[in-house]
Order: sequence, then C-alpha cells, then structure tokens
Amino acid sequence: MPRGAPLLGGCRGELQLALTRDLEVARTRCLAGTGGLMHPLPLRVTFSHLLMSSKSSFSSVVAIAATLSILVVGVTSSASAQWVRTRGPYGGSVSSLVSDGATVYAGTGAGVFKSTDSGVSWSATAWLGLGLGNTWSLALDNRTLYAGTQDSGLYRSTNAGVTWNYLGLSGETVFSIVISTNTVTAATNRGISRTTNGGDLWLPCNRGLPENRRGLTLVSRDTTLIVGTDSGLFRMSLNDTSWTWINCGYSTLNIHQFAADSSGVWSATSGGVYHSTDEGKSWDILLSASPSRQFSSIFADHNVVYAGSTVNIFRSTDHGGTWTLVDSTVAQYANAFVSCGNTVICGGLSGMFRTSDSGLSWLDANTGIVAQSIYALGAEGSTIFANAENRFWISPDAGSTWYRPNTPNGIKTVSSFASIGAIFLAGSDNGILRSTDRGFTWNTSNVGLTDIGVTALLSTDSIVFAACGTTLFRSADSGVTWNQKSTVSGSYPINEIATLGRYVLVSSVTHLFRSSDDGQSWPDTERIMYSSGINRIISTGGRLFVAAAVGIYVSADSGTTWTRTDWGKDGGGSPGWEVFDLESKGTNLFAAAIDIMQDFGYDSAGIFQSSDLGGSWHRVDDGLPKFAVVRQLAVGKYDLFAGSSGVWRRPLGEMISGLSVKGLSAVPLGFTLRASPNPFFNRVSIEYDANLREGVELKVFNSLGVEKARLFSGTLEAGPHSFTWDASGVAPGLYECIVHTRDGVRSLPILLMQ
Repeated sequence: MPRGAPLLGGCRGELQLALTRDLEVARTRCLAGTGGLMHPLPLRVTFSHLLMSSKSSFSSVVAIAATLSILVVGVTSSASAQWVRTRGPYGGSVSSLVSDGATVYAGTGAGVFKSTDSGVSWSATAWLGLGLGNTWSLALDNRTLYAGTQDSGLYRSTNAGVTWNYLGLSGETVFSIVISTNTVTAATNRGISRTTNGGDLWLPCNRGLPENRRGLTLVSRDTTLIVGTDSGLFRMSLNDTSWTWINCGYSTLNIHQFAADSSGVWSATSGGVYHSTDEGKSWDILLSASPSRQFSSIFADHNVVYAGSTVNIFRSTDHGGTWTLVDSTVAQYANAFVSCGNTVICGGLSGMFRTSDSGLSWLDANTGIVAQSIYALGAEGSTIFANAENRFWISPDAGSTWYRPNTPNGIKTVSSFASIGAIFLAGSDNGILRSTDRGFTWNTSNVGLTDIGVTALLSTDSIVFAACGTTLFRSADSGVTWNQKSTVSGSYPINEIATLGRYVLVSSVTHLFRSSDDGQSWPDTERIMYSSGINRIISTGGRLFVAAAVGIYVSADSGTTWTRTDWGKDGGGSPGWEVFDLESKGTNLFAAAIDIMQDFGYDSAGIFQSSDLGGSWHRVDDGLPKFAVVRQLAVGKYDLFAGSSGVWRRPLGEMISGLSVKGLSAVPLGFTLRASPNPFFNRVSIEYDANLREGVELKVFNSLGVEKARLFSGTLEAGPHSFTWDASGVAPGLYECIVHTRDGVRSLPILLMQ
C-alpha cells in the first residue's frame, strides 16, 4: 500500500567549521530538507557494482562468494521469529564518509555502514542493532570511530563498529565532530559543545558566534578552528572559548564546506567555489553557482579538486583554473567525499559512486547498503513492487533480487499497485502502467482516462478502479480500457478506494465518501465520515476499517456508524498514535503506526497485529530497528513486507496461528539454474535444466536493475540447455541472471571480475 512522499534535501547548513592549512576534513553536512509530507527522516538508496582486481587474493574471492551466498540464503530463511531485511533495493542518502586505509565508513539515513574493500561492497555495523537511524556525521581518531545522529546525540566505537558507547548530547542532532587529543568538539543544532572527559560533561562554546547556529560543519588541524556562517568567517583556538570575526569578503554567502591542498584552502558555498591562498584572509571565486546549482561539498585529493553541487559534480586538475562536469549519473546533492588509496568515493542523495582514475569515470558503489526510503509498496504472491525514493523497483522472489523494470516514456515513479489474475498494474503521474509478464515489461494503458495523474488503484475479482485526482475510473477488461464513473466533491484528491458488498468507498485526506451505485454518484448524505488524515481504507470480514492520524476506526454496517478500536501501544487506546498503513490476512489485521505525542525514540513506532478484527492488538516488530518508522505494509502469499529504510520481510506463519511458515524454498519451480565459472572473466555459461517444455525468458541485469543482456526468449524443450553471456567491454561488478517462466522466477548472482 503506497504511503508517504519523497523528502528532498533543500536547505544546507549555514555554519561550517574548519582549520587553517592542511585541513584534515571531518566532513559532515546538514541536509535539512523539508520537502516531505510528514516524515523528518531522510532515508535513501539504489543497487551497486561489486568490483575486484584480477590480482585479488583467492581468499578475497572466497569471502565475497560467501557473502553473496549469505545474502541470497539469508532472506529466504524463516527460522528466526523476527523481521529480516531483504536484499534491497540497494542505495540511500549518504551524509558523511571517513576512511582508514581500505576501510571506509558511511553515515546514512539507516545508520553506519562499513566497507573493507575501498567501497566495493558494504555491510551494516552494529549501529543497526541500536536502532539509531539517521547518521549525520562521522570522525576517526586512531581507529576510534565517532558517529553523530539525528536527535540522539553522539556515539563512539573502539572496535570498528561492532559495539557502540553513548557519549551524550541527548536530543541533539550532531552535524560534525572534531577530535583533538582528549577533547571532542561537536557542532549540533544547538551550537558548539566540547567535552574533555569522555562525554560526562559537555560545555557550550558559542561566545562570539551569531545567534543562528544551525548546521555547523567541523574540520580540524593543529589548534585553530575556522567557522563559516551566513554572517562571515570566525576563528578560534582550540584552547580558547570565544570566536573572532574574520573579514573575508563574502559575508552574505552560506558556507557549506572547506578543504585544503598545497595551493591553499577551498570553500564550497551557496554562491560558488572559492579559493584562498592566505589561510582565509582573502578569497577568489573560481566556479560560480546558479539558481539551480549551489555547491555543497569540496574535496582535494592528489592534485584533483572535486566540487559537489545540488545537481552534479565538477573536477579540476589545475587548481581551479578550469572545471569539467563529471558524468551526470553520478550523485546529485553530493554531501561527502573520501579517499582510500587511489580510490575516491562520493556520497549524496542518490547514493555512492567511486572512481579510481581521478574522476574520469565513476562506478555505482552501493552494494550492501539498504537505506532507501520506501514511498509505496505492494505485493502479489512472492513479487514485491516498491517506490524507493521515486524509483520503481521489483523483486520477483520475496526480496532476494531487485531490479528496475523497463517502463515507457522514462516513467520512474509509481504511487500505487494492483493485480488482477496474472496482470500487474501500477499507477503513476503519467497514467496506468500494465504488465502481462509478471512485471518484466510495462506499457501505458490510458485509453479512456481523462486525467493521467493516478492517485489510487484497487482491484476486485473482475473490476479495477483507478482514481485520478477527484475522478474515479473503472475498467472491466483488466486495465486495457477505462470508463469514467464520476467526480467526488471536494478539493482534495482521492487517496484510497475500497469496496464492500454493493458499496464503493473512496477517501480524501479528510473525508470518506460512499456510493451505492458502483461509484456513479456520491450524494452529500453519503459523506459518511470526517477524520484528520485518512491514510487507508480496507474491507475484510464483512467490516470496514479506516486508518487515520488519530487511530483505527471500524464499521460493521457498511460505513453508516463507526467506532474507534482499542488501539494504541499495548492496546491502551492512546489517541496519539497515527496509523500510516493497515493490511489484512483473513481476520488478522496488521498496522504500521507511530506515537506522534511522544518524543521520537524507543517504542514510539512499530507494527501491530490484531487477530480478532481489531478487538485487541499486540506488537509484532521484533527485529526491526527501534527507531524505524514503517509507513508501508504489503501482504504477500507467505510473507508480510514492511517499507522503512529498505524493504523488510517476516513470514506470516510466525504471526498467524495455523498458517504454515513457508519461504521461497517451498515454492517448487520446474527448473534449475547454474553459472560456470562464477566468478568469471569476460564469458560465463548459464546452465538451464527444465523438467517440462515451457516458455522461458532469460535476462541479465546490473546492480542498478538495468537490463544488460537478453540471453533467450522463447520456448524450450525439457532437458538441459546452455547459454553464454559474452561480457567483453562490460564493467566488472555484480550482476543478476534472472529466468522467468510460467511457474515462477529464479535469480542467480554472477560476479564479473576485472
């Protein structure tokens, strides 16, 4: 069930701390966007390549192969009674990066991730177990890792992220961190604070700074700090307690980040890229900004300077004299850079990219990072549909494999899903997408629509309803053609559709309407309910249920009268719980909610279950991060899926008495699939062995979900068959071989080495 809207970063921090010469940047950024509807957590993601040098050791190959095996098997196992994260969609917003040799740490909206191979592949640290989501800032000091969070203060790990200790600053968002001997300096939404005793006591350090202290970014060197604000630059000794203003010549700009190399100090600002050769006393502009392009990050490495902006990345090899635009597919809203050996990694809103040739070419570097916010979610059998940060993703195998389907006219964003028989439908702002091959290919199906901005979809046994703004459409031929039924009064678009008996019901954000003539008319007398924030309508067990900003309501008389269920934490009926989504499996209800009256923290969000049609409720969110906000739920054949930072999965049999626990291994497919060799160089043989004569489609997708090769499409006789993929000229990395038959889908990870 689709819910929510993208949160796009728009406002950057106005203050930035730096040190004079030879700056050792502890880069952190304020990405204080406010573009979302309600959700304050910027969580992000895509997929990524897995690269290896041909000189890599055999043990490294074995380790990566073992990792691939764990990823594939781990999501299909149902032995543990809790939620597990699926293998995607990969990617997510990156706010900060630090490195220690080939080991790199990334701060994301879903916590801290770690790479031990210069960003080729990633894994979540124990940060996930703490349940602390958005990580704004990172710093390393003698292999001690510091992490600043959103609203939860500062943490420290002395064992590479295996365990974490709390250092203080409760309730504060830590935008950046500087470590000097025994002193930790942190820039937060309340200003600058210091501790010299491991966090037992924090002292403010804001004397001389302007009142606006939001969005500080720190960098450190020796004993001098420089802070950039929207009122100019300020300087302070690490041993001092007050700041001194520096007349630098560009006091009206928002200064976002500093960097340094042998030529001087660089600054990324709202007005462009500036350079100083006299430790910040005077500045020259070398690359101007524009209304659509402000500069958010700056990094100098091996005589190459990288400037990240809200649109793309620029590079200079002559100390800023000339600038070249980097491939436009590389991260927008670039927030952070880091180097490890000859590799430079860039992180931003669209994930991470890495270059090993000084920025001439870039590769996706998100393998293993699952941090994208899920804005819409649907399921049919073992197939999952997801809108992950306005990108359309499909998993044909309950989350083991994810790919981005081919869609017409460049449509990337979908907001709702439905299925009728073997036909899949998706609603977008460009109309209805329709697939007859279980989601591999899609075509627009807008015949009869007078408005193509689809806001809701619902399928019944033989009828499909589609809402476009305030107008309801109906299809009796599985979405091929559409007939307009009527327009619902009101200024808000239809966001939900439900049916019960002879009634069709639709809702806007604030009202629920009922029609007794198949949606042809909506009398004012049938405006049956008013509630603040109607998020979901479902019908099950002969009853109607509404999930709203003030809880869950139930009607046993087709919507004529309503009562509020005994809803809330531990069944307490707390009025502060907003229910984002509500799904059913028989008489079992599942609700995703958050306590909006409570400070955001442990137990303030979760997934609840009722086994008696709303009579009583209990939590079923074991295994989810404590701070995870789930806004999307979807019921598959064997599993309940949840959308938060990535897609999570839990077998329904663990929660519903009498329902067997089944995973993908319980779904028999009449064929086997193997690859040899795997990993491989240039060419790989795909072995397909079928038990029956059947139609087969065999494709190869890259880690971004883009189709790279179609090996076969047609009918195969029973028995063994072999297909060869010649990957000459294709970038090394992790690919997925996916076979699609009438009986189902199977995927096989294959690793192309360099």
